[in-house]
Amino acid sequence: MGLDVYVGSLTRYYVEGPADVVGRVARHQAMAVDGQPAEEVIRSAVLGWRDGLNRWLGDRLDEPLDWDESGPAPCFTDKPGWDGYGGTLRLAERSVVCRVPMKLDF
Repeated sequence: MGLDVYVGSLTRYYVEGPADVVGRVARHQAMAVDGQPAEEVIRSAVLGWRDGLNRWLGDRLDEPLDWDESGPAPCFTDKPGWDGYGGTLRLAERSVVCRVPMKLDF
């Protein structure tokens, strides 16, 4: 068990996931799959969802939500190690228990 971090397009995340995701997305979005590649079905659903978010959030956004959902969009995955987790706990402890303000210098 562990934490996996994924940064990339939702299309790639779902295309590389289980095959039944395509069917569920298509049913939920009332889309006809009919021979369309899975990537196109998912990309269409993600872009529709993003457009809906933009409409719903409206003037609460400084600018519309926009990100690259194309196939060659960059994608990164990683599994944070225990050192980073322990360091985060130590910072939190100093801040809360010791009442020492956190100063992060990178």
